[in-house]
Amino acid sequence: MTSARDWRGLLFVAPFLLLYSVILIFPLLRGMWISLNQVDLFGAGRFVGVGNYVRLFHDPVFGTSLVNTLEVTLMIVPPLTIIALALAMALNRASRSAALFRGIFFSSAVLSVTIVTWYGGSCSRLTRACSATSRTRSARRRCRSSATSISCCPH
Repeated sequence: MTSARDWRGLLFVAPFLLLYSVILIFPLLRGMWISLNQVDLFGAGRFVGVGNYVRLFHDPVFGTSLVNTLEVTLMIVPPLTIIALALAMALNRASRSAALFRGIFFSSAVLSVTIVTWYGGSCSRLTRACSATSRTRSARRRCRSSATSISCCPH
């Protein structure tokens, strides 16, 4: 009974496992294999083992970029984590000021959609009006420049 149930459960998880393997696991393993080869864009390449990594760690530019990345990470991640924790604690309290803070904090998400929708609608109407005016003007200019302006231009 349990083995049949286990197989049915695996059938439910199979689509996820397939997508996970195709999107994440296969490219990860392929990238690791390629990193152990000397590969040309159009050629087959040859196996060099960890030679690429040895060359990488002896490169001074790589060392400098590694130090720079570590410094930037240490300057940005701790302050942002502290700010995020403080905001989460302020939003989680059960008080009148926390409710006001929640409203102010989440209003940006609600208002941005409303403003973009309204502004987008207004802009599209304005754009259509301007393009219609522009088409009419260019048609008038073409008519004026032609010799038969009376016969071709109904304006």
